[in-house]
Amino acid sequence: MMKLLLRFSGYLRNHMAKRQAIEERADDVEHWRRDPLAHPAIKAMDERERADLPFSALRD
Repeated sequence: MMKLLLRFSGYLRNHMAKRQAIEERADDVEHWRRDPLAHPAIKAMDERERADLPFSALRD
């Protein structure tokens, strides 16, 4: 019985961690939509690499 409870609690912890990660990712994506230059990949670029990025004045 104890083994079953430990497995179930492990499953719940894993499930909640995955759910929290999905919610954090959704928050990050929303933040990047508001401020595209805040994306970690773009922050890691130097000025010349950022200058080569396409720019569109139209936003969704």
